[in-house]
Amino acid sequence: MRRFLAAAVAVLALTAAAPTSPEKIETFKVKESLSSIWVDTRTPYPPEIENETQARALSKEAAVALGQNAILQHVLAKRTSKGQPLSVAQVPSTDIQNRVKALIAGARVSGVKFDKAGCRLRVSVDKKNLKVILKKA
Repeated sequence: MRRFLAAAVAVLALTAAAPTSPEKIETFKVKESLSSIWVDTRTPYPPEIENETQARALSKEAAVALGQNAILQHVLAKRTSKGQPLSVAQVPSTDIQNRVKALIAGARVSGVKFDKAGCRLRVSVDKKNLKVILKKA
């Protein structure tokens, strides 16, 4: 049931983030510091939800899912100690896949702000955990 809810939230996130007019699709720029990787995301409130509390919760979950997805794409482009992209190195190894999943699932969410347009927040992960994955791959 929990996986179903997570999948539903992800679909809602993509639906909510998709523009209804021919506007440009918003992309989230992933940034790095010496110790972390982070992305600032924002999502609108779902228009079909009338309850404000539910709309806020769905908007927040959608923003988290979009942030985790952006970080995952960034992490999978990193090169391992053998010179392969992590996206290629993880295919034969379930251990690496599980480590990458844990890295993304353990992302910190901070700076949650609700305004009239929707939810804004920051999703971040520690680089030291990524370094361990890249060395073992």
